[in-house]
Amino acid sequence: MTPIVYTKLVDSDQIVSFPGATFRMYYLEASISILGKSTPKSLNNNIVGLNFNHVGVGFQAFCPSKPYFRTEFTLDFELLTGFTFDALIPKIIDGEVVWDNEGEVLIGNFIDRNYWTRADYIGEVTNDQVVAVQQWVIDTWNVNMLMYSLFSGCDPDAEGNPSRENLFDPYMKSSTCNDFAYDVFDFFINLKVCINYAVPPMTNVNAFVVPRAEAKEVEYEVYKSAIVEYYTSLRANLESLLDLFTQIEALIAEIKVAPIDEIPALILELGLLFVETLVKIGELYIEYEVVYYYGYWTDGSIGYWKYEKPPLFVNYIESNLYRSYPALTTEGKNVIDSYTAESQDCVPIAGCCEPVKCCHKGTNWGLWIALILILLVLVVFFILYLTMGRKTATKTLL
Repeated sequence: MTPIVYTKLVDSDQIVSFPGATFRMYYLEASISILGKSTPKSLNNNIVGLNFNHVGVGFQAFCPSKPYFRTEFTLDFELLTGFTFDALIPKIIDGEVVWDNEGEVLIGNFIDRNYWTRADYIGEVTNDQVVAVQQWVIDTWNVNMLMYSLFSGCDPDAEGNPSRENLFDPYMKSSTCNDFAYDVFDFFINLKVCINYAVPPMTNVNAFVVPRAEAKEVEYEVYKSAIVEYYTSLRANLESLLDLFTQIEALIAEIKVAPIDEIPALILELGLLFVETLVKIGELYIEYEVVYYYGYWTDGSIGYWKYEKPPLFVNYIESNLYRSYPALTTEGKNVIDSYTAESQDCVPIAGCCEPVKCCHKGTNWGLWIALILILLVLVVFFILYLTMGRKTATKTLL
């Protein structure tokens, strides 16, 4: 088995480059456990909702005339210490809130099919564009977004509910593996790369849905005692909740191998654990009238937000990544849908590369040019024929 090697991307000398190659770009997804370990494919359906999805971007070079045909690599953003409880909830040490939530962007030396469980084709990019996005990671992402921040903050709609428009345009930006992947896609969109997926990729969204006017940016030293008290209590409650999750996962594993006569009792125990967990979650939501969250302020700096009883939106939803040009039906008509940036007359987005075959009803300029050249050749031959005919007639008369 070829070992997968991940290298932290921090220097221009590490940039992957294959001059002359074109790359297929993919949205990658894998399941990870909040218990702090990667989840094998075989267990993906047995984690009873305790997992999140890790997301990355995959690149696959294709250039038949070159020896690096189908060379692969990945880019992904993750917590330096891994997706663990300690990385998401701070510790209180000597009366201070101590975070361990630094992230890092990693280059993988190939697309590990034993880890990634989903790959959605996004589009094609050139080697120069691939080099440019890696330089952007070094110069921009690593400077501005290296703190891992799980939650965003966004305005509700007129009815007080989260809207797709606001969820994808938050006033408090999160910084997760999902954010990194879609910022990479946005980088390529700004380079006028065509986005041409077949099915829109999904994304995890975790947001406090609170009007911006009610969300307060607060100074740590001013609110220190309240922040320390909040995280001391929250950590204790979440540790007890995590212990319940661990018991549930262990009990599921026990049920799988238990004798048939013991299974009813074990299922009853599992049901009671589920009820206890739901009650605990409800108590957590009721207990905290005020939430303090360490995240990105609107100016891009890092600090604490104060939310009073914030509605929380956590879901796995379709991304807002739009296709650059519409697909065609078998009858040659445009497919008009909410996923396509521009859907009229098969016109790609401004500046985007033209698809190879766009519209059946469009003008085929290549054919017209060929016909014109053929007509010009025929006209020249006709003129030469007439000229030669006249010269022959003149010689005969003489």
